[in-house]
Amino acid sequence: DNNNLEGSLPEGLFNNTAIRRLFLHNNNLSGCYPEESEQLCAIGQAMNPFIIEINGEEVEVYFEDGFNMRNNPLLPWEGDFERHCNGEDQIGAPCDAGNKSNVADVINMDCECAEDDGTATYDLDGVVISIFPNPVTAELVVEIDDSKDVVAKLYYINGKEACDIELNRRTDLSEFPEGAYVLIIEKDNQILITETVIKQ
Repeated sequence: DNNNLEGSLPEGLFNNTAIRRLFLHNNNLSGCYPEESEQLCAIGQAMNPFIIEINGEEVEVYFEDGFNMRNNPLLPWEGDFERHCNGEDQIGAPCDAGNKSNVADVINMDCECAEDDGTATYDLDGVVISIFPNPVTAELVVEIDDSKDVVAKLYYINGKEACDIELNRRTDLSEFPEGAYVLIIEKDNQILITETVIKQ
């Protein structure tokens, strides 16, 4: 801990099945936790540090097996690895990119901590659908990996259809009144996603 480590989590770090202790807290690591990191979940998070003083500085010391990656602001949940163990999705997880003008930073699809750009992302059995920006002032985009048999429509809040949304293209909403709308995405007449869209 406090090693001033920066950059992405090292590849292969979590491949070692003999890891009993992993303390990477209070650094500046970034990226997403790889799948093989889930083996650490069986060990558990180290929670009870002893505070000792070395050369006038307080240092946390752990004598128990476990892991601690907290206080890595660029990691998902700022390094709260326990949330990964609990099955929470890393994409969209809060983080802190240090941008003073924005407190809503999230892990994006590239596993980078960045300003939340209003993108809603869904992974439906391997088909990724992204809706952005939201709120929208002019153009709404619905991106989808496989758009076969997929239809997207925007509705007024009263249920009346406002317009069709073109997939993988920009749909101009600049002339629409401000307010809340409902975006419904269907495939084979079954609703996949219902998303509230705010027009500003």
